[in-house]
Amino acid sequence: MFVNLLRLCRIVNGPMLRLIGAIPVGSNKPMVVTLSGAKSLGVIGGMLRFAQPDKLLKFFRSSVLGAILVILSIVTAPLFAQGNTAVVRPEPSELAIGEGQVETLSIVLENAQDVYGIDVRARFDPAVIEIVDADPDSAGIQMIPGSFPQPDFLVRNTADNQAGTLQYVTTQVNPTLPVKGSGLVFSIQVRGKALGQSAVVSIEFVEIADRRGNTLPVDSLNSTVTVVSPKPPTVTPTAPPMSTVTVIDPTRASTPVTSATRVSPTRTTPATASGNRADQLPSDSVLIWVALAGFVGAGVLLAVAATVLLRRRHRTP
Repeated sequence: MFVNLLRLCRIVNGPMLRLIGAIPVGSNKPMVVTLSGAKSLGVIGGMLRFAQPDKLLKFFRSSVLGAILVILSIVTAPLFAQGNTAVVRPEPSELAIGEGQVETLSIVLENAQDVYGIDVRARFDPAVIEIVDADPDSAGIQMIPGSFPQPDFLVRNTADNQAGTLQYVTTQVNPTLPVKGSGLVFSIQVRGKALGQSAVVSIEFVEIADRRGNTLPVDSLNSTVTVVSPKPPTVTPTAPPMSTVTVIDPTRASTPVTSATRVSPTRTTPATASGNRADQLPSDSVLIWVALAGFVGAGVLLAVAATVLLRRRHRTP
């Protein structure tokens, strides 16, 4: 008898396979077919050769694929969670400091989400390095506050070069918004002491909180500081001296002109009838002569006018 396999349900009571919805050829009513004695999938396949093999193969493929997806989601879930977790770490992770010289070590916060306050405590070897006070006017040894989060209320900012510890606690104040992303929490000025030695700056405790005071998940990393031979000072390049540019006047003698001088225009009088050339007069002298000529002309006109008036009076009876 040939049947059309519609659906495969499950194995019941051990090696028993039950098919529901198998419709015999020429019949419209479904029936239940039970296959027993199946010891392996190979036997089951042999017993179902009369059915449609594509649907059975699709069932097994979908089941295996579903199991693989479930396993992958379980394995990769912690990895994705770790990638989104905030991290507090020193930057750089490895720092070389010259003996007796000072370098900057930054404490950064990465992958922050709605952070409003932070508490960082670190430890270092005081025999190898020491913290330089960033604010000599205040008591104790200070670090340099950053801006992530904003130090609206700086609770604690101190280092102890005897114990080799430091602590930085700050919180924002309303209306400052929570911070997201990455940024600088604070900076440390570190001086090298023991040549050839290394010290680990370890973040021993860190806690971040949101605006309501709820703690948020956070991880921490460490940094290694090595004291090396003193580094040579950085040479700051200086600008080259300005060169002197000389301007040569081609119409004059071949002497360089080092400064601009004002040259007054000159006026040359035409040659006289005898062929002699008149002397050149400066422009100021010309203006004086023009003024004098004007005064002389005015005097002549006044004399003529006075003469005319006197004649008219004499003619009048």
